[in-house]
Amino acid sequence: MTEDGNSLIHGNTRKPREKLVDGCARFQVLEEGLHRDTSSLENPCTANFTFDSLDFRAIAPIQHEVHGMLALSSMSITQVEFKVNGETRRVDVFPMARLLDVLREQLQLTGTKEGCGEGECGACTVIIDGQIVNSCLVPMAQVNGSEITTIEGVARSDQLHAVQQSFIEHGGAQCGICTPGMVLAAVDLLQRNPQPTEYDIRNGLAGNLCRCTGYMKIFESVVRAYQK
Repeated sequence: MTEDGNSLIHGNTRKPREKLVDGCARFQVLEEGLHRDTSSLENPCTANFTFDSLDFRAIAPIQHEVHGMLALSSMSITQVEFKVNGETRRVDVFPMARLLDVLREQLQLTGTKEGCGEGECGACTVIIDGQIVNSCLVPMAQVNGSEITTIEGVARSDQLHAVQQSFIEHGGAQCGICTPGMVLAAVDLLQRNPQPTEYDIRNGLAGNLCRCTGYMKIFESVVRAYQK
């Protein structure tokens, strides 16, 4: 293939050797930056790349794009005790593990969903000590001794909560990803304000995003719930 043809496909005309040199140079800049030494860039592809041991205790926890807070290897596992849906649970976790991950993976409470992983969409909403929170932002170290309610704890025995029943009857549930968070936000709203106005409902659900609908069916479901 000609150089011009290659540029149309790959977006550039640099030869493989040039790309290799450029990549090595960038890597050496990173390596030398760790050592605070930028004195040598003459032969980047033959650099002897060695890294000193890093003090991970000095590094703030990093939020992974997919799996959330990474538990750093130098942090010790600890036991955290809390109540979930009225049941006392004890788990051995890294202090900075996300509550969302522990609920879903260790306790198998998969009704709590992960949407954005950044605290923006509300899909992972739970109630902690009477306050709705985004569980993707809560480290386990903060829930020791707390009482947590997930979507699994809203119904009583075989009786659905009025909000859950209204979502079923009035089309408030679409694909189901946002529904657990919407239901918990609505339950919290009606506990604080048994007869909300339309403005109150819109404001109470403002932290929960739905990508399937125009929200009117959701608002209607909440209205029907408190009318019951």
